[in-house]
Amino acid sequence: ATAAQTQAGIARYRLVESRVVDSRGIWVRPTETTPAAIAATLDRLAAAGINIVFLETFYHGYTIFPSETAARNGVETQRPQFAGFDPLQVWVDEAHARGMELHAWVENFYVGNDALGGPGPILSVHPEWAAVEREDVGKSGPQPSNQERGYYFLDPAIPEARQYLLDIYTEMLSRYAIDGVHLDYIRYPISLPLQNSFSYSDYSRTAFEARYGIDPYTITPEGNPSQWAQWVAWRQNNINTFVEAVRESIATTRPAAALSAAVFPDEFESKIRKLQDWEFWAQQGWLDFLTGMSFGRSPESVAADTTAMLEAVDGKALIYTGIYSPFNGQPPEAMVAQIEAIRAVGGHGVALFDWTHLTEAHQAALREGPFRMTADAPHSRPAKVVATGLTDLRRRIDAVYLPQGCIDARTATPLRNRLNEIAGALERADRGQGNSRAAIEHTRRRLAGLTDLMSRHPINDALLQRLRDEIALYDSILGYTLTEK
Repeated sequence: ATAAQTQAGIARYRLVESRVVDSRGIWVRPTETTPAAIAATLDRLAAAGINIVFLETFYHGYTIFPSETAARNGVETQRPQFAGFDPLQVWVDEAHARGMELHAWVENFYVGNDALGGPGPILSVHPEWAAVEREDVGKSGPQPSNQERGYYFLDPAIPEARQYLLDIYTEMLSRYAIDGVHLDYIRYPISLPLQNSFSYSDYSRTAFEARYGIDPYTITPEGNPSQWAQWVAWRQNNINTFVEAVRESIATTRPAAALSAAVFPDEFESKIRKLQDWEFWAQQGWLDFLTGMSFGRSPESVAADTTAMLEAVDGKALIYTGIYSPFNGQPPEAMVAQIEAIRAVGGHGVALFDWTHLTEAHQAALREGPFRMTADAPHSRPAKVVATGLTDLRRRIDAVYLPQGCIDARTATPLRNRLNEIAGALERADRGQGNSRAAIEHTRRRLAGLTDLMSRHPINDALLQRLRDEIALYDSILGYTLTEK
């Protein structure tokens, strides 16, 4: 019975669409301490269809690689479990050998945890860089957050703390062929209710008072609404300018690398509770993609989060929704249903949290279902990626839609010709032949014409809607390329 159920499950997964243009990311905390162990993990990830690894590279204040920046600042130079070994170099080399992208996942301002030894290596040496909770003003030494129990944070306003992080990231970008920097904890600690708000360090209080003429410790939302709005905006801007600085570091150090961020989809949760204005970052063109952390357990909840983020970024960044079904202990079919729901509303891909909780059953479901076909992530050479998608659509016309009677030969011929033309133009744009921006804009107009062409020919209604959705996905990817980074 078990074998029969397994086969039935596989059969169901094989009915799920597998796209050739798709982000299939996963968050990975490394535990491997040998090259062979890293290679074995990447073999399993590749077999499951993963094409982006978000490798936790800077967390709890430590780098996994031996850091010259840390050494210059008197900070412990590497996470102790990796001493004498450079795992980041091996992860990069082995991921690339398997055709996978390796993005350095960094935890930014979250740098210590009471459960793991206290303030951590940075604040142990530089306690003056600590974020200070309102109720902890006057206490000696770094104090953990009360809302995020036991977590220690750097103050995002303090120039020396910001520069330290930027130097760490610039070092990563210059020494390793990473494909991107993935920002996590790119925010203040939870800052509601009032007594738990951050940060009231001496530096932040002095800097804010110098600009606005009032000590933020003396104001409240109710008693000083206009000054409180300035205090909120001032802290949000500290995060904004840090994201911009990371983008500038990438531009000067490794321009081909992507910048992304793990963020909270809900506007109140992000902008007010955590002072994280990711919508502004996207509008400024600083980000390539966002992984909205969608903690809900249902397909409807992740679809709603995806829709909200797509509307907020307005085509300026791609959306790879982060889903937590493996972490939540949900079965593989729940994970697959969430992936399908994200695709149905126009999401550009997914990120799975996390490798530690991705069981063999989850991996099999991905391998047989939504990740069955090899795919390219949309942010990577978008013109080429969309050309690949259109070429695959042309293949499906001949191999699937014509034989199944969803489309007739008279309809297939002009579609096939138009697809060939557009794919060729995109491949030329990818090779840098001619004005690529003009080519992309022209191609988007041709895609719109393709949708009109399909509407004028007899095509099965279900197939017509599917093709419209696919063309809309490709159009949104091309539109993102027109945002200046």
